[in-house]
Amino acid sequence: MRSNLLSVLLFVSLLLIGCTQSNSKIENNQTVNLNQENFSIQTGCLYQNPVCSSNQQCINNTCISLSVSNPPNFTLPTDYCNYSCAGNEICSDNRCVTYSTQPNQGNHCPETDSRVDDLLQSISISRVDGTMTDACEVVSYLLSTYNGFDDNSLKEQRINSVLSKYDFSKLDDESRLTIRQKLIVITNSIWVDKNNLVPWSLKDYSQDQLDSLFYVAPGWDVPNGFLLNKPTLPLDGSYYTGEYYGTPQIREDSAYKLTNLAYKLHKSNQTSTITSILSWQEQNFFHAYVDGDENWSWDVYLDGRPSSQSWTDMTPLSLDRLFEERITGCHENSLLYSSLLKSINIPAEDISVQGHGVVYLPTLDRYVHGDHIADFVFVPSEKLLLRTDEIIKISTGGPAGYDRVVADQYERQPYPRYLIGNQGAKHRNNNNSLFLKVDYVRDMIPSEQLTQMQSQVPQFNLHYDAREDVLYSDPHAIQPLSELSK
Repeated sequence: MRSNLLSVLLFVSLLLIGCTQSNSKIENNQTVNLNQENFSIQTGCLYQNPVCSSNQQCINNTCISLSVSNPPNFTLPTDYCNYSCAGNEICSDNRCVTYSTQPNQGNHCPETDSRVDDLLQSISISRVDGTMTDACEVVSYLLSTYNGFDDNSLKEQRINSVLSKYDFSKLDDESRLTIRQKLIVITNSIWVDKNNLVPWSLKDYSQDQLDSLFYVAPGWDVPNGFLLNKPTLPLDGSYYTGEYYGTPQIREDSAYKLTNLAYKLHKSNQTSTITSILSWQEQNFFHAYVDGDENWSWDVYLDGRPSSQSWTDMTPLSLDRLFEERITGCHENSLLYSSLLKSINIPAEDISVQGHGVVYLPTLDRYVHGDHIADFVFVPSEKLLLRTDEIIKISTGGPAGYDRVVADQYERQPYPRYLIGNQGAKHRNNNNSLFLKVDYVRDMIPSEQLTQMQSQVPQFNLHYDAREDVLYSDPHAIQPLSELSK
C-alpha cells in the first residue's frame, strides 16, 4: 500500500513539474525518450510542440527521423516519403533510401530494348555535386519510385524528388524543360513496357517509330544532344514544320499525368486504341468560338493574366485547367492526343501544317488534324485518320481545305458546324457541365444521319427544338482530370 501511494505521488509530481530530462516527455503514463527513432504521440505531435528531437520531423502524427539511420525495412507513412527524406536520400517504394552521388560502374541502364539504352547513354546529365553521369542513371532512379497508376500529385512529388538530385541550372528554360520532359516520357514508357500493360512492346517498333515515341519537340534549338533521334516522316518537309506548344507546364504534365486515363481507353490492338482515344477526345474537347452573344473563348484561360489578342498568351496554364474548361483548338487537341497515345506506348509525333497542330501516327502512316477533333464531334473517328495526300491537300488548300478533306468523304457536307457551350464554368463552381447546340435544317440532314449523330454522343441525349429549329443536348457534367484518372 505504501509503495503504491509513493508511486501516485511521484506520478503527480511529474505532471506538475514535467520530465527532468529535456529530451523526455510523459506518454501513456511513462517517460519517453524523444531521441527514440519513431514513436507515436497519443494526442498528436503536431499539437505538442516541441516534441520531436532536432533530427526528426512530425509526419502523420509520428516523429520521423530525418537521418540516414532508418532501419532497412522502415516504411514511412503513405504520401509523406518525399516530404521527410534527407538530402542524400530519395523516396523509393515509400522508403527513404540512400542516394549515391558516385559515378556508376558498368551497365546501369534499365533492362529494356538496347536502342533505348543507347539513347539514354547518349545524354549527359550533371549531378548537383558537379560530377557527370548519363540519362541511364536518372531514369533508373525515376523508375525506382514511379508507378503510372499512382495519384498524379504523388507522381509529381516523386519525380521532382529524383530530379532535384541533378543540376539543370546551366540550361536555359526551354532546354531544361525539354530534357525533363524527355526523361519522364522515357520513364513512363519503360514502366508501361515492363509491366506488360498493353499487348504491344517497344521491341516491336522500327527505329523511326521508337524515335517518334520518345521525341520531344522544344521551343528553341536545344544543345547537348537533347534532340537526338528526331524521327523521319514520309511527308516532304516543305509541307510541315516542327510543332511547339507554348505552355511549358502542360508539356511536362502531359508526359506522365495521362497514363491512367489512356489505359482505361486502350483496346486489344493499336488501331482500335487509336480510334477509341480519338473518339473519346472528339466528345470531350471542343473548339473555342464567339457567335453573337454566345462566347466560349480563350479568355477563360487568362486566370488573372492581362487580356491579350495573342493566342499564345491565352493558353491554359496547366493540364488540369484544360480538363476543367474543355475549350481547345488544334494545338491543344494535337498535344493531348499525341500524349494520350504515348502514355501507353503508341508512337505519335506533333507537327505543324500551315500553322495548325497535326499528329502523325507512324504505325498507321496516318495524320490527325487537331481542329478536326475539335470541330467534327459527330464524325466517326476513323474518318479523321488522313492519308499523306489528304494532309498535303490541307496544306495547299487554305482554311477551307482542312474541313473539306473530311467533308469529301461523304456525298454531301455531313453536318453543319455545331456550337458548344459550357454551363457554370465561368462561375468556377462544382457543377460544370457541357452542352451541345447544333444548327439544324431538316431538309439538309436525313433522319439516318440524325440517328448517327445521336449515337455518336449518347451521353448528351440530343433532341430537336422545333421552335428554334436547332438540336440541343442535356447538360453533361465535366469530370476533372483527377476524377478521370481514378
